[in-house]
Amino acid sequence: MISSSRFLAMLLLIVLTGVSAWLLLSTGVSRRQPLEIPTVFAGGTIDMFGVGLDGDDFVWCLDRSCSMGWGGEIATMKIAVTSALQQLSPMNQFSIVAFSDNNLVFSANLVDATPSNVTMGVDWVNALAAVGGTCMLNALEVAVSIAEQSAGNSSVILVGDGVESCASPGVSGIQATVDYIATFNLIPIPIHTFYVSASPVGVPLYQLIADTFGGVFLDTTQPNNLFRRGDVNQDGQVGVSDVVYLLAYGFIPGSPAPDCLDAADVDDNGVAEPLVDAIVLLQALFVPGSPPIPAPSPTCGVDPTADSMTCFGICP
Repeated sequence: MISSSRFLAMLLLIVLTGVSAWLLLSTGVSRRQPLEIPTVFAGGTIDMFGVGLDGDDFVWCLDRSCSMGWGGEIATMKIAVTSALQQLSPMNQFSIVAFSDNNLVFSANLVDATPSNVTMGVDWVNALAAVGGTCMLNALEVAVSIAEQSAGNSSVILVGDGVESCASPGVSGIQATVDYIATFNLIPIPIHTFYVSASPVGVPLYQLIADTFGGVFLDTTQPNNLFRRGDVNQDGQVGVSDVVYLLAYGFIPGSPAPDCLDAADVDDNGVAEPLVDAIVLLQALFVPGSPPIPAPSPTCGVDPTADSMTCFGICP
């Protein structure tokens, strides 16, 4: 039986050979072009604007008010949501609610994320147009009621650009709006909020909703320091191509440095060391029982360890 160290040495030799072959075959082609190699990811997580969201079932609550069309916000939202939908597995369930003056509902019940249902969901989102006002509260109530159907861990994902403009009588101000949400979100279902407008007017509301109901908040218009450890070549995946990139950077003169050294610091020791980090990455990918890649991994996040390396705007 081959020992893990011997197996790793053989694998490293193969990868080094691959680096040489890649460089020989890439004449006239940018070395930054990602290799098409299968991704190694854990299940149960979707990526929204570079933030990993865990769960079994997801209900999107999407702003389609007229202001979402002023600066391309609705297009930005569509790209992020359709990408997330396509990450679902048939084990997940989902639905979508879109709001302006009234609500549009993809399905009043959670549906399995089969390929056909995901395709219909993607087409449904892409057909949304920016019209009307921001009547968010009723839509959130519908979204929460759908999420409550889940037999597993569900969450609501709110994406939009402003504050409630169609509130019920007596609901005025940020805290009153959140208090009103609490009257129908009794469990409560986590609500993640993603703010997509350059205008900061709705940021406090979106942040308070996420804070109150155990969700994640992200102002997508601001520079972020999110990255995915191990995604050295920044192609959105973690795999052998990242090992190749590390080794080329360390040992082939003229090879480009990683845009995000934090992502290249696979063992999270505060230093990007091409050979050491390549070995750690190979172990995590191929040697059973090896320690997992340290956070943030397998999805984007902030570095939990203080060091001198930074990354800005690496994850979408």
